[in-house]
Amino acid sequence: MTYVELSVSRSFMDEYMSALFLPHTNIDAFPTVKEHMKRGKS
Repeated sequence: MTYVELSVSRSFMDEYMSALFLPHTNIDAFPTVKEHMKRGKS
């Protein structure tokens, strides 16, 4: 078994923190939601 401390990795923590928010901060990860949002604002 290998122990890896992920909290010291800045890129991991950035990804982790952005994944905690709802709605997700990376709208490109959800193309169908992005399309629904575009249609709703029109």
